[in-house]
Amino acid sequence: MSTTNPLGKLLRFRETHPLQKIQFGGHEWEYIAAGQGSQALLVLGGAMSTPESSFETIQTYENDFRVVSPAYPPVGTLAGLMEGISEILSYEGIEHTHVTGQSLGAGIAHVLIRRHPEVVDKLVLSGFGLYNQKNAKSARSAMRMFRLAPYRLITGYYRRRMRALLQPVDPEARDFYLAYMDDLFDRQLDKRKLVGQFALMGDLVENATRYRVYEPVERPGRVLILQAKDDTGFAPDEQATLRETYPGAQVHIFESGGHLAGLTQREEFEALRKAFLAGE
Repeated sequence: MSTTNPLGKLLRFRETHPLQKIQFGGHEWEYIAAGQGSQALLVLGGAMSTPESSFETIQTYENDFRVVSPAYPPVGTLAGLMEGISEILSYEGIEHTHVTGQSLGAGIAHVLIRRHPEVVDKLVLSGFGLYNQKNAKSARSAMRMFRLAPYRLITGYYRRRMRALLQPVDPEARDFYLAYMDDLFDRQLDKRKLVGQFALMGDLVENATRYRVYEPVERPGRVLILQAKDDTGFAPDEQATLRETYPGAQVHIFESGGHLAGLTQREEFEALRKAFLAGE
């Protein structure tokens, strides 16, 4: 029987990519900064992520970009998160950056380009849409429930959900991500941190007008939207509404791949993102 640790590649990553920490606004902000490229890339992970959750993206781009991957401390609002991310970029000497966001991270990036357009060069949004009225109401109810539910119940739900989302992924990769999910929930996150991430999505839903969520941003050729037809996180009309807020954007819709098309359609997904960031 093999005794190989399924998290081996992540453990090796940790050895060469230590967490950086700064204090700002009464919170400790953790992030990973890597690479020495002349251009920067801000990597915004999805819900339940930490800076290292995007380690494969960091490794893919660190030879060509200065890559920054932040955590989301429980600041409560997207406005507060924007301030912290801006502080990290300033600390790293980054005045403007390309941004790539997945799911919750795409929602954060969606707000960032509206609040700080001068910071964002190219923008990549994946696994995201803008809730319709029905699903916004459901999201509010779910967020209220998660605030009250025991941590074990919340993590149990997401362990089951991740197993379902990872079914299309090859067995070796699936074993890795399931092992990482255990490590994430058992060692890295706690209820306060997790609910803090849910609060960000709740803030986006509750304060859509404040954050100009439905306001168009016209940057033809400088926005790439990657979606999948069978994404169970966002309905087709919600995905279409997001696309409508970026006139002239490049759009690729996978026939399948679900909410995690970056994993389930990894080769094609990465080819599209690389070509876009390279200006091809």
